[in-house]
Amino acid sequence: MPPKTPRPTPSSRRRDSSPWDSSPICKYALPTANVQELKRELKYRPLSTDFWIPIPSRAIITAFLNATPVPLVLERDQAVRTEHKMAGLIHGVLLRYFLIRQLRVMLYDDDGGDVKGGGAAVAQRRRGSGRRQQADAEESPRRRRRSRCKAVIALLKRDVRDLEVEYIFHWFDLRSAEYMTRLKAEVEEGWDRHAGPGAGMWTMRSAAPVVKRKDLIGARAPAADQTAPTADQAAPTADQGAGTRALSHPVQRK
Repeated sequence: MPPKTPRPTPSSRRRDSSPWDSSPICKYALPTANVQELKRELKYRPLSTDFWIPIPSRAIITAFLNATPVPLVLERDQAVRTEHKMAGLIHGVLLRYFLIRQLRVMLYDDDGGDVKGGGAAVAQRRRGSGRRQQADAEESPRRRRRSRCKAVIALLKRDVRDLEVEYIFHWFDLRSAEYMTRLKAEVEEGWDRHAGPGAGMWTMRSAAPVVKRKDLIGARAPAADQTAPTADQAAPTADQGAGTRALSHPVQRK
């Protein structure tokens, strides 16, 4: 009777498995069905499992303009890994940047029925032909839409600022900078791949989370003959100062 093959111990399985096997990955792009679903996507959640890229249509974004704003609630759950929290913050920032870009297109887009010259040329021709009242009546909805677009863009920018401040808050609590770098790249590349080139760009994309708290506590002042730190090494401190100034607007945190 052949000898039985010994079963692998938990320690051997741990050595054979890669630490990136359980890392969340971007699976696909998912069209947003309605405004309520878009609101759910705008709520903050850590990316501890595989995720998708929500792509709202122009009709959904137009309906979102007239909906009630979504309050930003940032939960600090100690049971969730810090890297997954930060990945969720990046995902929320990129979704809001996507909406801001779409709203800016709508802000300067005139829905005229004439192909030649767009809505502005149509309105000017109507004024020249004596139909000023009709042109003014059609211009009023555009003004309301532009005003609403500007208000929603301002709210989304405020949320982006608060999400980036929270990102800096978790910066020095990372367990693995390499794991966070891979996860950060997965979120950004997922947006670039499914939402168009440049969709994964954001303010802190070039900021690599490599600075640890222990490197700052008890650090000595550099000697006179030591080389001064470069701009890249000093970047986290500058970003942290900018984030502290951005806390002028309170955010709901749990």
